[in-house]
Amino acid sequence: GLGLAPRPFDRHDWTVDRCGTEVRYIIDYYDASASREAGGPLPSLHDPDGVPTILMDVRPAGDTPGELLDRARMVLQKG
Repeated sequence: GLGLAPRPFDRHDWTVDRCGTEVRYIIDYYDASASREAGGPLPSLHDPDGVPTILMDVRPAGDTPGELLDRARMVLQKG
């Protein structure tokens, strides 16, 4: 990466049937305690006394122009 965000601790690729069209999605899993904003303490993934908090980033892989358009729409909706 560009060093702008922490690296995910796990990544999965899923293929989803969207009305007869197969679309590949990328799912990144992040340790929320490593990237959390100000607030109360969150347990880490390896804290034996806590329940880990995980953030997921799910997006179309961008293999086709339509998937790239879907990703652009997602960015605009989040913004």
